[in-house]
Amino acid sequence: MTFLSWAALAALILSVLVMLLPCGKRALPGEKQPTLSWLTALAGPFMAAGAPFFALETLSCALAAEPAVFPELRFGPLPWAFAALAAGVVCLDNAKRPSWLRALIAVSAFCAGIAALCFFAPIAAESFALVPVFSGAKLPFWLAAAVCTAGFAALMFVRKRKQFINFALWPTLALVMIFLTGNGLTPLLRSLWLTCKAFLTGMFAPAAEGGAASGTTAFFSYWLCWSPILAISARRASAGRTVRQTMLGVYAAGLGAYLALSAVFGAFGVRLLDSLAQASETTLALGATGAQTMAKLMLSLPFASMCAALLWLSALLMGIAALGAASENTAAMLCPNMESSRALSLCMGCLTGAAAVCSLYFTSAETCRRFITYSAIPSGAWLTGTCVLALRHKS
Repeated sequence: MTFLSWAALAALILSVLVMLLPCGKRALPGEKQPTLSWLTALAGPFMAAGAPFFALETLSCALAAEPAVFPELRFGPLPWAFAALAAGVVCLDNAKRPSWLRALIAVSAFCAGIAALCFFAPIAAESFALVPVFSGAKLPFWLAAAVCTAGFAALMFVRKRKQFINFALWPTLALVMIFLTGNGLTPLLRSLWLTCKAFLTGMFAPAAEGGAASGTTAFFSYWLCWSPILAISARRASAGRTVRQTMLGVYAAGLGAYLALSAVFGAFGVRLLDSLAQASETTLALGATGAQTMAKLMLSLPFASMCAALLWLSALLMGIAALGAASENTAAMLCPNMESSRALSLCMGCLTGAAAVCSLYFTSAETCRRFITYSAIPSGAWLTGTCVLALRHKS
């Protein structure tokens, strides 16, 4: 296990302690939403942060390495322990935060947006070449990030705009429906069984080494980057509910969405491996990177060209949604005034996009994981400082 894996285990233990203590029964002010609406509001930021693409990347990694092996599933709820602990601390700590901690929130949102664009831009660039309209042209990574930033800035000027996640989810949901209808019931049931088996038994598997270990570090770093944003979103969506329910909701939204999407995408992997076995083939012509593999997998689906276009559109819109989720939630917490909050959100989103454009211009897709790992440092400092101040305040 990596250092971040042990840190996530400590966050899991602390979050369970918070839920078991009497303070976990404290109710948050406000009117309670219906359960389905509440869970949808909790799952929205997870989807904007990239849960569908991580599930699809899990499938591509499994097909490239060992069939029916889902690398990230063996960690169970650990990747979302950071967000759950942060949500509990944010719900309990009503004291005025010091200026340095408020600055860390802004920097954490800044880094979360950069990490998201570093993850989405290569996927958009690789799938762009497979759309027939563009006739195999290549979309540079930095241009994809620039388009996401421009789209986010344009949407900020629409006063009656919908939430970012609402329009960003449509192409992704269409892609999920194609996976569901194109694979049949039997592969889906087998994938559900394999996903549950990987989740229940994979936590006792030996630790990864080499490239797999670096992927593990990037996976944990990514969700650590997003822990402040997810915690603030959960606090805003959980009015009328207890701290314990809020933390359990974060675990349910993160882990539930990831397991469900992994099962849906895994059904396609089961069907593809069955077709290879019938053709007496043992290897797949996959790409050198996860983004290339995801793009090439689209060609094996029904309506392959439309699926490639949906993947490209989903990556761009998810990049916009990530900028919106990171900027708006943090700006609303830092600046209660509506007009000032909107201006701050626009400023933070554009600065994040500009930094991501610069980072992607000078780096390749291979170094994005390392960049995501470094982006988790401010979020880790914020989470540690928030927990320490909360303990000091309670004592």
